[in-house]
Amino acid sequence: MMNCFCVMITIMSALIQVSISSVKTIQVPENYRGTFPWYLIKIDLGADGGYIAALAGNDEGIFELDPDSGFLCALKPFDRENKDSYIVTVYNPSYI
Repeated sequence: MMNCFCVMITIMSALIQVSISSVKTIQVPENYRGTFPWYLIKIDLGADGGYIAALAGNDEGIFELDPDSGFLCALKPFDRENKDSYIVTVYNPSYI
């Protein structure tokens, strides 16, 4: 059985909505001016680690998965005018 999460990120006028399998949702501001990488949400794929990210819609290289912590990170600010949605799939290779 594959342990897999799909993260859908929709950029809204003032907020970015991040949801994991329509279960967990966080909201963060568009055009974030803080430090990067920006830790968005922790993806728990089990105690054995081995995090790999398959990132659909990551043409700009905006996302990264921290292999040590399991956090999905943004590497630069989101801009709704450039792209208004992303889909990120994160999976653990030990379940493939």
